[in-house]
Amino acid sequence: MTTLEKHKEKVKLPLSLEKTKEVMPIGVLLVEDSFLDQELFRFQFNHFKGKDQFQLGVVESLAEAIQELQRGNVEVVMLDLNLMDSQGLETLRVLKERFPQLAFVVIAGTDDEEQALEALKSGAQDYVVKGQLEPSALGRAMMYALERKRSTELFLAQELRYKNIFENSIDAIFIFSPKEHRIKDCNKAMLSLLGADKKSLVGSRITHYFREVNQLYPYLMSLKEMGQLSDYEVQLIALDGRLVDVLISVVAMKNREGEIISYQGLVRDITELKQSQERLKEMNEHLSDLVRERTKELESQKFMVDAKNLLLGQSISYAKRIQQAILPRFDRLQKRFPEAFLIYKPKDVVSGDFYWFHSFGDKDIVVVGDCTGHGVPGAFMSLIGVQQLEQVVVGEGICDPKKILERLHKGINRLLNNGGTEEEGVGVLGGMDVAICLVDRENHFIEFAGAMRPMVVIREGMATKIRGSRRPIGGIYYDEAEIPFVSEKFLIEKGDMVYLFSDGFADQFGGPKGKKFMSRQFNLLLSEVSKQTTAIQAQKLEHVFEEWRGPFEQLDDLCVVGLRI
Repeated sequence: MTTLEKHKEKVKLPLSLEKTKEVMPIGVLLVEDSFLDQELFRFQFNHFKGKDQFQLGVVESLAEAIQELQRGNVEVVMLDLNLMDSQGLETLRVLKERFPQLAFVVIAGTDDEEQALEALKSGAQDYVVKGQLEPSALGRAMMYALERKRSTELFLAQELRYKNIFENSIDAIFIFSPKEHRIKDCNKAMLSLLGADKKSLVGSRITHYFREVNQLYPYLMSLKEMGQLSDYEVQLIALDGRLVDVLISVVAMKNREGEIISYQGLVRDITELKQSQERLKEMNEHLSDLVRERTKELESQKFMVDAKNLLLGQSISYAKRIQQAILPRFDRLQKRFPEAFLIYKPKDVVSGDFYWFHSFGDKDIVVVGDCTGHGVPGAFMSLIGVQQLEQVVVGEGICDPKKILERLHKGINRLLNNGGTEEEGVGVLGGMDVAICLVDRENHFIEFAGAMRPMVVIREGMATKIRGSRRPIGGIYYDEAEIPFVSEKFLIEKGDMVYLFSDGFADQFGGPKGKKFMSRQFNLLLSEVSKQTTAIQAQKLEHVFEEWRGPFEQLDDLCVVGLRI
């Protein structure tokens, strides 16, 4: 068991703390006297994906905060400086003096750079603005503050253990002085990266190893002011003259008085990635040269130009016919739902969006998918999606939307060789967002499951949006235990309108200001047209889309399916 795990095992939060799922119980105390700000914080906290790692408590005054912190069950303090019984940075100084072992994040009402710097100097790990605090930013603020605090304490208390981790890390690490920027220490990975030995590297200035030294100085100034930098891309010069593309993150290391004693840099080698990008660029340039040469030849041979154009047009048209043949005929769905409509507008000739449906008995399954990419790559993905649905639903008889998504995810990752973990690597990184709706006529309900795609149900002009799971099909790795696919059931009534759609409508740029249409405006549009016949709905939706798009190019494929129950 690691030191961090032992530390977390000891945490026992008081009954006054609001409980979340006890997965990794890290105590967080919000010190805030505004009820509205408390509720806003709770809302953001409850929508933070990693909230199960934390347990939240709330107090309104400095005195209550001291009493709560004396119990010893809090690790991160989210602190409003202006309380009923204390004002300004003195609030932070009092708590920091009494509880130096805790991580403090100042939450302020305004973006005051001077106050932020003073807060950091007074011992805060971070300074965030309430109005700019989204769930992901809140999670990062809490976790980063806690990790920075723990890293400092563990470094001071367990130098030998840190040294072992430092030396054997697979990432290159170096430590340099804050004034002269001389390297004080580095690990084996750093020596290997630069092809150097420790004797030649330690004591030298870091500027010796940067190709563009002038670009380094602004970073050093920013580092001095803020105490950290994250993932900035530079080129280092190895001792043998090699240029090494890297991403560098730097954090200030402070003593107990808050003085910066050194900086620690984490270096990730991205040379192979950059080389791959260069090779791809060269290949594209080479292909472009070949196309230009071929074009010149064809320009002198009108007959050949016409012949080639004819063949090209036939190939694209044939690809479109193949996709249309594989997609189900929509009139089959209209036999089950007389009032149904389909809007299917590929960005290119072929589309990365697809629709699919299957009926058995009194049940109908309707699917809309939005694949990675558009054009030919997207069309390939859509064909894979249809093939997998045929296998899972028709071949294996699975009708539970949640289980269909799970099988799609596994099947597509298997077909595309998406390994799923950083250690195993990934294949194509292709995937899709999918919405699946099961209509059960006999029992009068619909069951929905979505992978990054929602469903909208409108009853008598009132819209209900079911968002689905925040996890795509295929692509990068997701922890299935953390973000499972889930199904939701709803009773249906005659006349209800059900809509499944890709993001092509909401993401389209246009209008008088050249902005996106956006999901909220699209949902309002669905509510406005929902009482019309489905034929008129389709006409109005297409008219609004084209009117909004105007002179702008269509951004993405578009697919909308509407059903009246």
